Amino acid sequence: MERLLELHQQVAKILSHQLFFIAGAPKSGTTWVQRLLDAHPEIVCSGEGHFPDKLAEPLANVFKGYNEHQRLVSDRVYENKPYYNGLSPEHFDFTVLSLMCLVINQRQIEENVKCIGDKTPRYTFYLEYLGNLLPKAKFIHVIRDGRDVVVSVCHHAYRAGDKEALQTNSPKFLQYTANFAKTWAENVQAARNFGKMEPNRYLEIRYEDLHENGETAIANLLDFLKVSQTPELIATCQETADFKKWSGGREKGEEKKTSFFRKGIIGDWKNYFNDSSLKVFQQYSGNLLTELGYK
Repeated sequence: MERLLELHQQVAKILSHQLFFIAGAPKSGTTWVQRLLDAHPEIVCSGEGHFPDKLAEPLANVFKGYNEHQRLVSDRVYENKPYYNGLSPEHFDFTVLSLMCLVINQRQIEENVKCIGDKTPRYTFYLEYLGNLLPKAKFIHVIRDGRDVVVSVCHHAYRAGDKEALQTNSPKFLQYTANFAKTWAENVQAARNFGKMEPNRYLEIRYEDLHENGETAIANLLDFLKVSQTPELIATCQETADFKKWSGGREKGEEKKTSFFRKGIIGDWKNYFNDSSLKVFQQYSGNLLTELGYK
């Protein structure tokens, strides 16, 4: 019983903090933003929860199955007398929220921490769900030029063993371009739609801004989360998440194709795209590049 009480207190402790979620199309820089923020002494942001799709959705099937079974028992054994009203949507939300908090609580959370974040790229499709579940939560959407996303995805496929992924004139490269142009556009649009509904809880951060004007971009992140902001703290965040540190000492632009931290530059798509791949990218992503201001 004491252990159960302790777990209840852990849930309450997590909910007493400002919670936030980082989302973005895969290979858009969400890990970079996560590490920038986790370096701040008032923020904990580590790991990936995958809460909606890997926790809530399977659990919904459990709730549904249990309710169906109990209704059957009520009908066949108790002549449909209302001894069982079923687990409600509120019961479901309470269960999911409690499990989320228990998972998050396993991270090291010191007394001075004000904000707790979770990064999972495909939260882009679940921002409304998370926003309804946690009405005070905030959301950071990381956006990157979709053409660079495609190139990064192709390098990831190359590391996984698909050697044709980087043959830019091959049908395989064009297929990756089509697939991930569409994926990129769907992710970005879904998150931006939520941002239009909840502008005060939503912040867009550009991967390119982190490269070109990192101090200002980090300051905007810290201001959004309402945590302490000094030049020294911003420098600490920037240095802790620096490409050279995480790449094993390589400078930006010094490529290692087998590394998760491959090259650390913007505009690498120009080294891979030709007229055919550009045409395919636009076909599957629509006018989103132009809407976002990319040239």
